[in-house]
This record gives sequence, structure tokens and C-alpha cells, in this order.
Amino acid sequence: MQQRTPLYMWFAANIISDFGNRLTNLAIPWFVLETTGSLSKAGVTGFFSVLPIVLATFLGGPLIERLGYKRVSVLADILSGITVALVPLLHATVGLSFWQLQVLVFLGAFLDAPGSTARDAMVPELGSAAGVPLERVNAISQVAYRLTVLSGPLVGGLLIGAIGASNVLWVDAATFAISAVLISAGIPAGLVQSPQAQGGGLTGYVRDLTEGLRFVRADRLVFTMLAVITLTNFLDSPSSSVLLPGYAEQVIGSPTALGGVLSAMGLGSVLSALVFAAVGPRLPRRVVSLVAWVVVALPMLGMAQLPGLPLMIALAFLYGV
Repeated sequence: MQQRTPLYMWFAANIISDFGNRLTNLAIPWFVLETTGSLSKAGVTGFFSVLPIVLATFLGGPLIERLGYKRVSVLADILSGITVALVPLLHATVGLSFWQLQVLVFLGAFLDAPGSTARDAMVPELGSAAGVPLERVNAISQVAYRLTVLSGPLVGGLLIGAIGASNVLWVDAATFAISAVLISAGIPAGLVQSPQAQGGGLTGYVRDLTEGLRFVRADRLVFTMLAVITLTNFLDSPSSSVLLPGYAEQVIGSPTALGGVLSAMGLGSVLSALVFAAVGPRLPRRVVSLVAWVVVALPMLGMAQLPGLPLMIALAFLYGV
């Protein structure tokens, strides 16, 4: 008998969680600019929001296997929601120093990454139980994710303009809570991987981690792709955490402008993903990859000149494409 309800609940939880992450990515830099007026501090905050994702993704695999997909997903959502909620709570009560904000940002990102990985790992079992091909599940998931990238920044910009960045963080904390409830109540524990008994304690954990590293290192293509993506994400992250928030706050003076620019990127990525889904199988992968890596630099160079808002939105759209 097919069980489609758990898959639908997974889709709903994933969409809500991704949407909340888009709000956080917009609200945190704007909150820093509102409270400190410093682009340098916004850059430091961006660093502490990216570094923990790298660390948690690297270190979290063996822990996810040991604790189980569902448990990690729910715990990650609950703990991430608490760290996000503490930002506006402390700011409105006893005060929030800059170093305390960095700790909360670090913890929020560090806790969220394993939860996202654990949810992704549920896909094969949920798709099989629902009788839905894995390709279709992945395709729907990608479209949903890109739609949150499109709509999240625009909604976030409007919300920041209406209720302020700190209050938007309350909304984000609520999305984590809703995601945790959907996964907890909607996915039977026996349907996805349960905690795996792993011996050896810390030694066993290190052994499992080493095996994963050995596998990646032995595959030249996988190793090269991971190295390139890691480097380019590291170099690209200041655009969303420093350049664009600073542009919207100091040049345009509107959080809605920031949401519009980021949503233009999302729209470009949605449209190009749909086109590539149609024609991509007929194109040479190596050529497409190399050309895209080179051409994507052109709109970014234009955006770095801080043009007027209409041109910035157009360049952001091309960057997304």
C-alpha cells in the first residue's frame, strides 16, 4: 500500500524550512546594519553564518547515521529555532552585544546544516513508500527550493520594511517550529532510517569520517567538483552578506530593494533550471559547466559597480541565469 502522506509532509516541512532560511539570510545582515551601521561587522556576521555550515556538513554525517534521520531533523529544527528566537528576545530585553550575536549566528547555522542533510537523506525511502520515482521527487524538490529562493527574499524585504528585521526573526523561528512538527508528526519512525548502532565511540566516529574522506579523495571528479564549489561559494558569499545588504541600506535605503535584487536572482535561476531541464541532456556537460563558470563573472562585475536599482535587478537576474 502506498504511503504518500509522509512524502507530502516532507515537502511541506522542507519548503517551510527553506523559506525560513531565506528570511534569515535577509534579516540577519539587515539587523546588523540597523544596529551597528557597519559593513565590516556585516561581513564578520556573514563569515560566522557560512563557516559552521562547512564544519557541520563535514562532521555531521556519522552523527546523522548514529542518531537517525528523523531525530536529527527534528532536533536541528528545534535548536535552530531557539537560537534564532534568542536574537530578537535578547535585543528587546537585556541587550545583545555583537559577540553574542556571532555566537547565536554560528550555532544557528551549525545546527541547521545536519537537519537539512538528514531531511535530504529521507528522500529515497519516502519516494519508494509513496510509489513516486526518485527523479520526480528530486525535480519537485528542486523547483520548490528555487521558488523559495525567488519568493523568500521579496517577502522578507517587505516584512522588514513593515515590522523590522528583529521581528522577522520571530517569523523565522516559527518556521523552524512548524517544520519540526511536520516531520515529527507526519513521518512514521519506521519509514526512514533508524539510529544505527555504531561501535568504537570516538574512534569509530573518526574511522567513519576517514572512510568518507577517502572515498571523496579517491574519485577525481567528485573531489574536483567539491573543491571548486567550496572555493567559489567562499568567494561568492560576501555578495549576499555584505555587498547587496550594504547597497540596499546605504545606496538605495530600502530593505525591499534587497529583497527585489535577491528575488531577481531566484527568478533567473528558476527559469534557467527549467530551460536546462528541457535541453540539458542534449548539451555537453563539460562545456556547459566551464562556460557558465566564466560567464557568471560578468554580471557580478557589473553589480560590483553599484548601479541604479533597475540595472542592479537586471544584472542580478542574469547572474541567477
